[in-house]
Amino acid sequence: MAAINQWTAPKSWIGGEVAKAAKLNEQLRDNLTWLKSRPFVAGATGAVTTTSATFVTMTNSTVNLTTTGGYILFWATGYYFNSAGGLGTFDLAIDGLRQGHATFGTTLLQGLLANYNDNLNIMMITGGGAGGSLLAAGAHTCSLQWYVNSGTGNVDLKIFAMELC
Repeated sequence: MAAINQWTAPKSWIGGEVAKAAKLNEQLRDNLTWLKSRPFVAGATGAVTTTSATFVTMTNSTVNLTTTGGYILFWATGYYFNSAGGLGTFDLAIDGLRQGHATFGTTLLQGLLANYNDNLNIMMITGGGAGGSLLAAGAHTCSLQWYVNSGTGNVDLKIFAMELC
């Protein structure tokens, strides 16, 4: 089987139409192979902290993904707590370009009490480029950036990035 370089738009089948092997292979096998071949990378931060009051790159949060020029699904999951019960602000940066709001990033998480563990889930689909444009095909660096408004922020995250299409 040749390499599958692109998705084939699904066929609209007509009642009584004979499904031949070549067409079924194109519609099912080849499209499923294409979906399973999408670039994917995973990593973990381990337990890391910050006291920064401005966005900084989170230690061990960088993953490298080589894309074909499509949208990126980025997901980070784990816990957050703050020694003073302070606010944690998080954002995704792709090739150094932050994707969220200039001040509020993509995710805000307020610690309810000092040292209270809370679940942190950041999920984002992005084109990654300036103004939401698609990234060019090639190697890209995805990382989390964060800051806290008081105390010491603590996280331990699993990170996943995948090109969707």
